[in-house]
Amino acid sequence: GLRFGAWQGPVVLSRPDARWVLAAPVDRQALLARPLARGMVVGAGLGAVIGLVVAATGAVLLGAAFTRLLPLAMLCLAAYAALIAGLSWFVECSPALARAILRWTPAVLAVAAVIAVIGLLAHSWAGWWGPPGWVAVVLLHGLGVSTFAWQAALLTLLVSAAAAIVGGRGPAGEQ
Repeated sequence: GLRFGAWQGPVVLSRPDARWVLAAPVDRQALLARPLARGMVVGAGLGAVIGLVVAATGAVLLGAAFTRLLPLAMLCLAAYAALIAGLSWFVECSPALARAILRWTPAVLAVAAVIAVIGLLAHSWAGWWGPPGWVAVVLLHGLGVSTFAWQAALLTLLVSAAAAIVGGRGPAGEQ
């Protein structure tokens, strides 16, 4: 998601519009607020649809209770998608941050994979950290797996998504 922001974030302007916006003495934040809001809504909506598919798949393949899994899957995947859209906006607004994301992503993913494998081998939830881990813990709870602190994972995900959305409204004019 963050790497997506290095090439294109949640706000997409046509080439003529982008040239006009960059050359015009206008308030970029006010001008980009509507496309940014649309990008956030589309991201969260796609996450909710993916949650619906995950819940239906879990019900069919695993025999999970669809009515228990559906609201959790839709809520946490919509929040996860909104978090990604909000964070990718920060990356889209900052060339330095975009370069850092592109440079460090492979190393961060390698470390995350090692930590996750160690957590799984140790039968510990310690490997389930960060937004993907929060989603996994909530979905596992929805599937009927005994997980600790799934409410804390869901709350952390929701608060993080809200912070990314609200915080993302500021950097538009700071390029």
